[in-house]
Amino acid sequence: MLTVLAEIKSKGSATRLVVPSQRTLNNGEEATLDSTHNHVKKLIGARLESFKRLDYDWDMRFEGGSSLMFQSLWRLVSEASIEVTSEDDGQQFGLPAPVNAAEKLKAKIGGERISDVCVDDATSDLTFHFGSSLRLEVISTSSGYEAWSLHVKEVQIIGRNGDRVIFSPPKST
Repeated sequence: MLTVLAEIKSKGSATRLVVPSQRTLNNGEEATLDSTHNHVKKLIGARLESFKRLDYDWDMRFEGGSSLMFQSLWRLVSEASIEVTSEDDGQQFGLPAPVNAAEKLKAKIGGERISDVCVDDATSDLTFHFGSSLRLEVISTSSGYEAWSLHVKEVQIIGRNGDRVIFSPPKST
């Protein structure tokens, strides 16, 4: 059984899930809930163990058992240029063989550890910084569908167009 740490807010006819980082209790005390930003920061220091394409999905596995699945566009950017993107996968570009984007990304990142992780509040785009000069951008491409599913420790976070839902295991009693 999972517990959802989110609340539904309605404004007019629009309803959306909001994951608060602070909640005021009836007695005026504030209770802190783990936010998406707090959970993704737990990836700092981890290495990318594997990255592969599974039909329409991209599957990333990190040191420590965390994982990310997504169907969105992605790109690896260095200080100088875009190094490789999901759109490059399978393209020949006049090369002897088609580009294997996952292999190229893995080779560029090598053993670098995640130095920072950011989630854009408006779009839910994810940016993983590796070392001091590489960043992997996972770009949300739909205003309605889920962009990604991230498992960090025992928590699952689903990102969609500025909204995120956090699932966590129930607290032991």
